[in-house]
Amino acid sequence: MDTELQIPEDRAALEAKLAEMIREYLTSQYKFRVEDCAAADAVLVFARKDDTYVPLLAELWHSGKVKHIVISGGLGKDSGPLKVTGTPEADFLAVLLLQAGVPAEAMKMIDRKATNGIQNSQNGLTLLAEHAIFPERMILFGCPDNLLRLAAFHQAIAERECTHVPDFASIKYEFLAVPWLATVDQKTLFDTMRRLRDCPHETPPAAAQFDLPAVILELMAKLRI
Repeated sequence: MDTELQIPEDRAALEAKLAEMIREYLTSQYKFRVEDCAAADAVLVFARKDDTYVPLLAELWHSGKVKHIVISGGLGKDSGPLKVTGTPEADFLAVLLLQAGVPAEAMKMIDRKATNGIQNSQNGLTLLAEHAIFPERMILFGCPDNLLRLAAFHQAIAERECTHVPDFASIKYEFLAVPWLATVDQKTLFDTMRRLRDCPHETPPAAAQFDLPAVILELMAKLRI
């Protein structure tokens, strides 16, 4: 990414340039293919009502890249029609994964209570500890519009809240995301970067560690985004 801000002055062109910068930055933060991930002891899934999760997760297990699939997701603001049936997001994904040939034994750690990313991490780590699974390597899986922020919260929780499980503080992570960044709209890209920028003011303040590109922050300020 260029370090100097050389851009046209009309707003539409500035916004298009900013969207491309954000897309490039986010793409650099994630893995989008199973083959690019190292083998891990477990994957924690930040569940959504999104069947595009299934092919990558099924491939993770069938390829032998992970031993355990931890799925966390209850009923939240983005659960849509699942609220009508009372089906937790974790169960929605687990059923689809069963249909894709992933055995129930691989998904024995299912959290149906979490309604936000912090609870996803807290409950997911609790399930691992209850099953005496202490990963050396772990994959965090979700959508690229929020996975980087959720991953920062997760690592902070593992280090600060799980002091009774010292092994959790030394887990090595990779981030695997659903590959739809190439087609996502400008509004989603702007919302994603705004939340990353403002993340240090949330609780826990995990994202203070982010080194967001100055050129993106400068242009966001210029556009008052």
